[in-house]
Amino acid sequence: MKYYEPDSIWENVWEYKTRDEFATKILKKGRFHKNVPENIIKEYETVEYLISHSYFHYPLIDEAFSKCTRIFEQSIHQRVKELGIKCSERETLNNKIKKLENYTSEELNKQWNNIRKIRNSFAHPKESSLRGITIINAFSHIITIINTIFLEKLVIEKKENEFKKIKSICSKYDNDLYILERKKLKYLIRSIIPYTSDLKSKKFLFVAHPVFKGLKSDSFNNIPMPFFLTLSDIDFKENGIEAKEKTSEELVRIYETTDKKNVKIRNEYINLLKQFEGSELDKYWFIVKNEIGKKISEFHYEHNW
Repeated sequence: MKYYEPDSIWENVWEYKTRDEFATKILKKGRFHKNVPENIIKEYETVEYLISHSYFHYPLIDEAFSKCTRIFEQSIHQRVKELGIKCSERETLNNKIKKLENYTSEELNKQWNNIRKIRNSFAHPKESSLRGITIINAFSHIITIINTIFLEKLVIEKKENEFKKIKSICSKYDNDLYILERKKLKYLIRSIIPYTSDLKSKKFLFVAHPVFKGLKSDSFNNIPMPFFLTLSDIDFKENGIEAKEKTSEELVRIYETTDKKNVKIRNEYINLLKQFEGSELDKYWFIVKNEIGKKISEFHYEHNW
């Protein structure tokens, strides 16, 4: 039957030749903390089945994500009820999110509203469209969002305050010149910035922006992407950082350099960046911002739940 034949797009476009390879790359299993209600976890199992069956019919990925947005809405309704917040039967999702403002952080409330807007676009499509694999990374993010709905405010505040301390410590490493040593190689970088953390495992996601010689200014594709580092066992030093990198458990060292050759390379690199047209730099930073968002979602999915 055609319903059980693999959709050709997986092999022809994405080069996934077996169902196991597809599942390893595409399937996002639910990961939820102990306070997430059992019925919400069960609802997400349907998402897993929809993603799995997109191996036979590619558009089911969109249906899986649409289901995710409905689970998000259900989670908001359920959290409001848990907290005993009075709502009318016709209360909008927007109003319910507003009524949860005092039970979460400003940043998380803003993120919930962003998911609400995505939910609306799936619930009321203006025209037929297929997002397909382009939304696959969004599953990690929405799993995280659902988890945050059922976190107590004290837990949220503790996590955010601890991360603020880390950002404060690392502020002195921003917009300077450093050497990054990893995997027996050395790189010149001009900043090292923490983006998120997990308090339990004491792991942190850092982004390091590199400096390269010989940059060509004809296309934003020539600008190097940042390094994304998941670090643990961090020792914050006066002029840098020592830590273990998650992928290899090898020591990573980041230390300040004032070498005149390195300073010259950095200055030449910055001057070359200035030669890019505004639209080219905008494209680059748009891609970087999206990649950082993707890495943050992956980090939360892997470490926080």
